[in-house]
Amino acid sequence: MRSSQRFVLVTFGCCLLTLVQATSAQAAEDLADHLQHRWFEIEIIIFERLNVLDVNSTEHLTLTTPRYWPHNMLEIGPLRAPLEILEPLNPLSEMSAYCLGYPMFPYPDLVHPALLPQEAEIPAEIVAEDVAAIDELVIDGQTIIPEATQDALVPPEEVGQPPPQNSPQLTITPYLQVLADLATYEQALADSSYQWLEELTLESEVKAINRQSKLRPLLHRRWRQPVPARNEPQPVYLAVESTAASPLTRAGMAKLEGHVAVTVGRYLHLAATLWYHADNLGLTPVPLPISLSISQHSRAPSRVDARLHMALDESRRMRSGDLHYLDHPKIGVIVRIDPIEIPEALNAAWQALTETPQDGL
Repeated sequence: MRSSQRFVLVTFGCCLLTLVQATSAQAAEDLADHLQHRWFEIEIIIFERLNVLDVNSTEHLTLTTPRYWPHNMLEIGPLRAPLEILEPLNPLSEMSAYCLGYPMFPYPDLVHPALLPQEAEIPAEIVAEDVAAIDELVIDGQTIIPEATQDALVPPEEVGQPPPQNSPQLTITPYLQVLADLATYEQALADSSYQWLEELTLESEVKAINRQSKLRPLLHRRWRQPVPARNEPQPVYLAVESTAASPLTRAGMAKLEGHVAVTVGRYLHLAATLWYHADNLGLTPVPLPISLSISQHSRAPSRVDARLHMALDESRRMRSGDLHYLDHPKIGVIVRIDPIEIPEALNAAWQALTETPQDGL
């Protein structure tokens, strides 16, 4: 065999193998296409540099420009309960075998007794009371007087018998079952979205910041959400909680607040607008006179301007799973955006349904 022929055969074999592998990987990816949204978890750390002041910075950091809040900003609340992926539910399993879409009723249908669920076992005294209590029914403007006899109902001996041969049968295929389980999983994600998550994955980064004498963490949060398109951002409100270590300013503002929005197009994007507040922003430090005690100085009047703030306003393209850093002379932001993976059991079930075995490879 000539070398050119061998080259063609080897190339064809490699391409075929690559196609088979890509088909197998695509099977798992296609299941995500059935989700209603693209789901991510966002984790953010915000810290301040203690030694940076407006007077010792080469940049003019203190601003008085007006601040504007987005009209659709969303405030995240505490997680109501730990996320629990429910047992797979089949939304079609609670239907009567006698009719497509007919729900399970606890009592017989007096107008259409043939649609009784086959599992029904209604005590005779309950049926008699219910029938006797109904004088007439009005359906579509017509008055119907049901026969208040047991003959109008399915005889007890026929309860549990298979449905008539000509009645339609609903079959839950494995394909529909996987999609139903996927819908249940996504509903669990939706129920826990836009809530602070207790599990944080960037603890080592926070410890590294704490080891630096000139740095201090201000905020560390993680939440999950459906990430919208680039032209439909959903801003999320962030603020440092007021504590003894981080009290409100004299103007009544949190030390740091603002909003972030994550969107997705061809790439993930993060837009962050954060405002840093502190008492005496923009003022030159005044040395404390020896004759004035610290307690007296703390009670002395000081100029407080609620308009003064430092601002970080930045938009950045991001890659999921990577750490990203937004820089500012006074504050720093560390962000990681992780895609929420579909459970392996669902992926395996979907792959078993969609992949085509290739014999001989």
